[in-house]
Amino acid sequence: MVASALLGLTIIYLRTVTNYVSTIEAVWWQSVLSVPFFWLGALLWESPLQIPAGFAPWWGLVYLSVGVNAIAFATRAELFRRHNANSISSFLTISPVLGVILAHLLLGDPLNWGVGVGGAVVFAGVLMVYRYT
Repeated sequence: MVASALLGLTIIYLRTVTNYVSTIEAVWWQSVLSVPFFWLGALLWESPLQIPAGFAPWWGLVYLSVGVNAIAFATRAELFRRHNANSISSFLTISPVLGVILAHLLLGDPLNWGVGVGGAVVFAGVLMVYRYT
């Protein structure tokens, strides 16, 4: 429930802020202001915090930060700015389903009936929101 409420606040924030600044600026400041809190949380609750040695872990962090998250967040913010939040939010729920399917196809993770039923429920929900909003 808390995660859903925080996601709702994020959507409201993005819709409001992107009326005044560009999408890239909104995502940039959201990231800049949140990263120190993640580091603080890691220092407080994950001990001992180990700083990785070598280039590969840092390259992975840069790739995930810029190559994946920044592009995804900017795209999401731009979609929220241009379209109805209900429709866009419903499509965001497809991400975990696609992740499970890709994990099955690329990594061989097993699929079972529970996963299939869950995916079907998500898909039906997206169709209902898209059709009736």
